[in-house]
Amino acid sequence: MSTSTKLLQITLRWLSLKPENFRKYKGKPLGLSVNHSRKILLLTIFDDQDLGFFTNFVGVFIFVLVTAYHYVMADPKFEGN
Repeated sequence: MSTSTKLLQITLRWLSLKPENFRKYKGKPLGLSVNHSRKILLLTIFDDQDLGFFTNFVGVFIFVLVTAYHYVMADPKFEGN
């Protein structure tokens, strides 16, 4: 079983736990280490601020690519006579 599949199964089990059962694990979901719990949390959280930054970054990257294309490929001095 791959690591991502295992993390998904652990995350789904952790999400299905009721709050009263958390005491049983002493603050660690499913008895995982703190670092492993953070990895699962980082894989699942993607808030609106992160999404805004990502779309802004992709937009700027595409703008630079289009500008470079027009600068290199659509140069008028090599077209025509």
